[in-house]
Amino acid sequence: MTHMTPREAKINLRAEIATRLKSCTPAALEMGSAAVCRRLESLNLNGLIMAYLPMQDEVDLKPFLQNRLGIGVAVPIVDWNARTMHAARLKGLESPHIVKGRHGVYSPAEDHPVEAEEIDAILIPGVAFDQQGHRLGRGGGFYDRFLEQIPSQCLTIGIGFEEQLVEAVPIEEWDRQLDLVVAPQGIFKKS
Repeated sequence: MTHMTPREAKINLRAEIATRLKSCTPAALEMGSAAVCRRLESLNLNGLIMAYLPMQDEVDLKPFLQNRLGIGVAVPIVDWNARTMHAARLKGLESPHIVKGRHGVYSPAEDHPVEAEEIDAILIPGVAFDQQGHRLGRGGGFYDRFLEQIPSQCLTIGIGFEEQLVEAVPIEEWDRQLDLVVAPQGIFKKS
């Protein structure tokens, strides 16, 4: 058997995780999301949090975010053409506050930009995570580029379902390790 490159391993892993998630019932995913929200509550995060508005196969953080809107929540606004994203303050979790854009990605209806320095913690979706804080994204590199602008004291937290935790995520030199990974079964700190 020939040795796979990290890129090939990533492609294979994305397919494997997609299959795993497809076999989950909506109820199981809902329970997983609720468990993750409870774990996030237990972290007692302070200040402005950057999170995301979930796509179909991502942990739904809305119950957690709803309680934090008053304190401050930002989510990404993606510029697909420039292949970049920036953080914008979220005023509410339903229409008219959010709009559905390209690839089914939701974002704030109005752009109230937030500076990277203002963000205290960032909750990051992904395809797969390992317990060392490595993340496999969808392959666009949006979060990798965004994280380069984030101050080092900002807490980076990967968010995933149990089915998205793997032994080891294939990594390349530009992949940034996250501080924590939060899944239904636990909170893992990078070693």
